[in-house]
Amino acid sequence: MNEPSQETKLRYINADSNDEFIDDFLTDFTEAVMGSFVSKVELFSTFKEFCEKCYAVKLYYLNMMSFGRIMARLGYISGRRMINDKRCRVWLGIKMLSSEQIDIQIGATRA
Repeated sequence: MNEPSQETKLRYINADSNDEFIDDFLTDFTEAVMGSFVSKVELFSTFKEFCEKCYAVKLYYLNMMSFGRIMARLGYISGRRMINDKRCRVWLGIKMLSSEQIDIQIGATRA
């Protein structure tokens, strides 16, 4: 992931709540696709990396359990699926955007 634009950083830093910040993150980094899923670990790792790049220190310290509670409050459904022959916890009905799509969404500049 490349460096987000200043406008994107400000939008996230000025979010009114953790829920709003995570909802914006999901809008920029995922898309709803019936039958798709994303590993909870992958999504949370991407979230943490993005928090570092946006200087969102408050949310950087959010743990995976709290992140999951917010996801559930926002209406996302968790489940289990096989990924590389391992049973993993996932979020259902969403998929991660490609790196190129994410960079476009966040107005990224090359680091």
